[in-house]
Amino acid sequence: MLGIQDQTTLSVPTRIPSKSFRDSPVAQISSGLHHNAVLTKDGKVFTFGLGSNGRLGNFSDRNQHVPCVVKGLLQTPIRSVNCGNDATACIDFKNQLWAFGFNNKGKLGMLSIDSKIAEPICILQVPNKYQVEGVQEVSVGFTHSTLRTVDNKIFVLGDIVISKQKEVSNEGQFYPRCLEGINVGLTRSSRTSAARRTGTSTTPV
Repeated sequence: MLGIQDQTTLSVPTRIPSKSFRDSPVAQISSGLHHNAVLTKDGKVFTFGLGSNGRLGNFSDRNQHVPCVVKGLLQTPIRSVNCGNDATACIDFKNQLWAFGFNNKGKLGMLSIDSKIAEPICILQVPNKYQVEGVQEVSVGFTHSTLRTVDNKIFVLGDIVISKQKEVSNEGQFYPRCLEGINVGLTRSSRTSAARRTGTSTTPV
């Protein structure tokens, strides 16, 4: 799952031999439990690793041993990517949220709980009726997701919304719910601490 064809276990840093990154430098990398995503500076997303539950966004459950571009996002330049345990979320330059993978407890905003989304879906458009002014940052957890908006509000999706709020929108998506009393930006140290707790990482290059 390290981006090389022969699946060798590596004990030293090794360059991924991919032609995909020759046209545009890497801007960001993110690692989940069994999959990875690479964002290039021209806004393309590449994924590789375990493909179960559609977490690679390639319209199937196939594993990918080398980085492959997410074709469903080729017409939508992406500026940020985050890998969770079994799902991937992306933010485009309009601050809209895209996601694919396992919708465990509705964490990807879809009404069909525990379903899989094997292709990129725009979960949150701008403008929207939920008073989310646009997504600045996203973190995908095991059963919920957390969003920081461009105006520094914190919203949640998934298990917290289902068990505590029990509210569903007319479009068949769970409402992003604002955490009242929190209106701050996430610092680098808080993101690092959260990544250590969840076993995931997101690294700008």
